[in-house]
Amino acid sequence: MEWILWLECRDELRVLLQHDILRFERNTVNAGPEDVGLTLSDGQAALRRVQTNLVSDQAKLESQKHSICQHCRERKAIKDYRSRELQTLFGVVRFVCPRFWSCGCQCIRRRAEWPLRWLMPARSTPELSYLLAK
Repeated sequence: MEWILWLECRDELRVLLQHDILRFERNTVNAGPEDVGLTLSDGQAALRRVQTNLVSDQAKLESQKHSICQHCRERKAIKDYRSRELQTLFGVVRFVCPRFWSCGCQCIRRRAEWPLRWLMPARSTPELSYLLAK
């Protein structure tokens, strides 16, 4: 029998993002002790994939939120895409995030904005920082 583990991001109305995390087979006809539950390697792979997809999706959704100017509601121009890393308890997660040009509606000098600067200021999760300090 095939088992599928997936990660789903939803809002109140619909599914926004969905990823297959792990597919594995277990014998259900002549099941033995080795067919019960996840193996250690299955569990570790699932955790790594959940963390990677979750961080990437959160970065994508946060970037989409910051792609519109809060003042004039115009879409900001993309300056470039940068590869970023976030250190987590489950390893380093690499993802790509756009940087935007600030909107000129407030008569300020245009500058590059990284939309995740408040979400990931230290480029590591608080739990990892805490455990490393402890």
